[in-house]
Amino acid sequence: MGHHEESAAPPALPFTVLVQFESYLGPSCTEDPKVVPVFPIRHNFHVGSRECTRTQMPLSLAWGLTIHK
Repeated sequence: MGHHEESAAPPALPFTVLVQFESYLGPSCTEDPKVVPVFPIRHNFHVGSRECTRTQMPLSLAWGLTIHK
């Protein structure tokens, strides 16, 4: 306890994630009009005097609920 180890760099994010929406009607850049590419976003911020950067995929986990368990 009390020992601080430098963590390894996180794995690289993919260039894009393809997400399929059953009821999507907007523009598409793939052969399937219901598939939408999601790209990573970068956010710069300051913590005290340090400048930090966070890059992440703007996705949220979701679960479908049914009456069957």
